[in-house]
Amino acid sequence: LHLTDATEAGIRRAVDQCAAVGFEMIILSFGSGLDMESTDPAYVRSVAASVEYAHSRGIELGGYNLMASSRRVGHAGDCVNASGAWNGAACLASGWSDGYFR
Repeated sequence: LHLTDATEAGIRRAVDQCAAVGFEMIILSFGSGLDMESTDPAYVRSVAASVEYAHSRGIELGGYNLMASSRRVGHAGDCVNASGAWNGAACLASGWSDGYFR
């Protein structure tokens, strides 16, 4: 199930619905409000509580973002085309991504 409501209430509602009909996983879709880059302790606790609730109902919870699409991260981390011009994305094979995925 692709979910577009990343609030705790929205996630719980979807988890309950998925558990009731036999779904196994919920993906918090791009645009759902999930902030996978947040380091705010209160937000991280909130997401962890949602994951714990999902797991208690036998549901996996995941998410994705378009971090490499339409994002400039700087000369050393941007993808370039054959002529050396920026092609509109961050490069996942760069020093920037090494720090991003810490």
